[in-house]
Amino acid sequence: MRSRIAGNNANPGRIMTANFTQALALLLAMHSVTVNAKEPASIGPVTLDKVTIDTPITTHHRGLFNHQRVAYDATVEAFTATAIDGKPAARLVSTSYVATPGSVERPVIFAFNGGPIAASTPLHFGLLGPKRLDVPDDLNASASTFKLIDNAYSPLDVADIVIFDPASTGYSRVVDGVQPSSQFSTQADA
Repeated sequence: MRSRIAGNNANPGRIMTANFTQALALLLAMHSVTVNAKEPASIGPVTLDKVTIDTPITTHHRGLFNHQRVAYDATVEAFTATAIDGKPAARLVSTSYVATPGSVERPVIFAFNGGPIAASTPLHFGLLGPKRLDVPDDLNASASTFKLIDNAYSPLDVADIVIFDPASTGYSRVVDGVQPSSQFSTQADA
């Protein structure tokens, strides 16, 4: 399987993507912001704000993964997933990490956390992604001490990675008129 996946007709050289840039910006912003908010009793998927990503967003990076220096692109992109009847069911957001230059055929890892309540953030910053959140051993440490560092164990040295949020998690949403619960299964996620 080739690692180049057509993102859209206007930009066929781009690949599927997700929220790496936005999540990174959020993490960096959290370092300087104090939030005093009451935790809501529950947040339903219908109440979540919709996110619009009209065109793929790509940033360029370098990292050291399993002792291999790798240049890679991180791309965030939205795409429409259809139901069995062929009608749009959800607008999913994905992030891809693709080694550059991309002329070499490489395996592709597709990953998602099990929705409906689990976004892909732990996969990005705790397991597969090129960066990981370095959390101190001290359980009482302030979140402002957490750092984003290279994930030396990311498989990006041997495979490209595509991570997406299932419908109603992260930045992914069901389309208007679709019952959110219809997307709440591992089969729907896949």
